[in-house]
Parts: sequence; structure tokens; C-alpha cells
Amino acid sequence: MAMNVLTFKRLLMATLTFGVVSTMLVACGSNSDGDSASGDTDVMFALGFSPNYGQAAFFAARGAGYYEEAGLNVDYVVPDSTQSAIKLTGIGRADLGEFFGLDPIVAAGKGIPVEVVSTWAWGQLGLMSGSDNAEINDVVDLKGKTIGVFDGLPYADVCRPRLLEANGLKVDDVNTVSIGFDSVTPLLTGKVDASEAGSPAEDVTVEVETGQAPKFFSYNEVCPAFVFGIFANSEWASKNPESTKKFVEATIRGMKLVAEDPAQARKYFLDEFPDLKQDLVQFERWGAVQCGPDTATKGLGYNGEETFQKLIDLTQEAGLVDVAPAYKDVVTDEYLPGTPVTSSACR
Repeated sequence: MAMNVLTFKRLLMATLTFGVVSTMLVACGSNSDGDSASGDTDVMFALGFSPNYGQAAFFAARGAGYYEEAGLNVDYVVPDSTQSAIKLTGIGRADLGEFFGLDPIVAAGKGIPVEVVSTWAWGQLGLMSGSDNAEINDVVDLKGKTIGVFDGLPYADVCRPRLLEANGLKVDDVNTVSIGFDSVTPLLTGKVDASEAGSPAEDVTVEVETGQAPKFFSYNEVCPAFVFGIFANSEWASKNPESTKKFVEATIRGMKLVAEDPAQARKYFLDEFPDLKQDLVQFERWGAVQCGPDTATKGLGYNGEETFQKLIDLTQEAGLVDVAPAYKDVVTDEYLPGTPVTSSACR
């Protein structure tokens, strides 16, 4: 997948060896051990994938100097796999990381010491078809069509059949082909009639490249939202509660900046990655999905217990864990700001 396309494909248990992880961190900087007395102000953050507008809040906080204002020295590691953030954070080689969907739930179910500390976007997965495809106007029109599907994404493997069945189709009414991590190219080249996609992500990329938004059939019709955000190594966070809280608060300030001034957020991103093509509309759409259903009252970055509980149930249904972890073992609100950070963009 191209760097400018946000990926939603996160198979959750890492397979990287310790040696590979160590090599990555030598290249990107090493993290100091936590100090339970004074607190560790050197913080390593693991991106979930290649730098892209989906990490706008983090890079906005860096660009605006919010981490420095909080007294933190924040560095980050770019993974070579979508599985790396959980691995790095779980073994304590990164202090915090970027999570997607079911990642932290599976980790908790497997006993990996990570916990969600802030949710920074409320996205969607679904199926998209080109706007110029007159044959497909609704889910039922996918009967007999070829659909490109992501590799190894349990959320989609559960929700795709649900969406088809909710619209009167059986699973074998459609032909599915694997598209790896790139759902845009097969669709635009006509290799598939529809493809699995994230919103705002691949659907926005199609809109940018063609000038027209694709038709999008969301799994949110039958499944909970596909959330994104920050998780922490729970042992590091418990030893460094003030640094964890400061990191979360500074990142939420970054969320506010993205929601209210996406052009400035884009500038901060391109200052750091001038060679990456990132359109303003991508930051605008991402800023909008940082406004969850209760953001106006609970503030940016809050964690929705109802949504996470549904995702926990979905994780068990998908057979990813033997016993579903409790909500409190997956998510903590301990490090969120005491006074909610609200935004004029979230009403």
C-alpha cells in the first residue's frame, strides 16, 4: 500500500523476532528505562504503519511543540510491518503506540501488557465501488460480482458476511479475491467490481485520484465502529503516570488542532515528510472522524465503553481469544484530561 493511504489491515499478534525489533530501534533511537521516582520524560511512540495523515494528531502535536511544552522528549519508530506496534509496545521497546480496531483487545486476551489510553478516531470499514459503475448502487447489487478483500483482517472477516446477509445475500453470492493491503489499485484498474476499504482512507484516496467519491457500503450497518488511537505499555504507564498523562493530553491538543485547522496540521506533517503526497481533503476528513458520538460532552480522545464492549464481543466471536477480556483490562480513562478538551468542530 502506498504511504499516503491509511491502512486498516492489522492482524494482531506480532511475529517479528526480538532481533528484528531491536534492529529497528537502533535505527530509530532507543528508549530509556522508566524511573518510578521522577518519571521517564523520554518517550518512544510506535507508529502503526508508514507515516500518513491518519497519524495527524501525533505529528501536529510534535510540530506545534506540545510535547516539548509538556516536558517530554518524544521520538517515534516507523514499523516494517502492521504488526510491529503491538510487539514493540508489548515487550517494552516502545512506551506507547498506535492501535487499530481489535489490536489491543486481542493483546489483552493474550496477556500482552498494553491498554488503550485514548481513542483518536471513529472510522469505518466497508465495501466501495466506483461512482461510474452503474451496475452497483446498493449492497444487493454485488450479487455475482468480484470483491477484493483485505488479507488477515478478522474484523472484516466477521462483518463482511453480516453486511451481505443483512442485505439479502449469502456469502457465496459474491466472488472474493485477496487484494493484500491495496484496495485502490484493483478497483481503479477494473480487476474487481468492488473492494474492501476504510473511511476516511481508501475511499478518500479514490476521490482524490478520480475526482469523484466512490459508493461506500459501511460495515457500521452491522458492526461497531473501527476505532483508532493510542495504547500504552501498561507496566510503563503505571510507573510513569505523569508522563503518560502528559503525552495523552498533548496528543489530544494535536487532535483539536487537526479538527479545527486541518491545513496547519497538514503543514506540520509535510514539514516532517516533504516527499509524501498528502492532500488537504485527507486531513479535513480525518479531523472530522476525531469527533466521536459523545465528543461534545466527553471531549476529544475519550474512550467509548459501549463501542469497545461491542468490539470485545466481536473479537470473541471471531475466535481471536478463548475468553473475552473485561473492558477494564483493555481500556483505561486514567490518563485522559480531568477537564474534557472540546472542539468547535465537534458539535
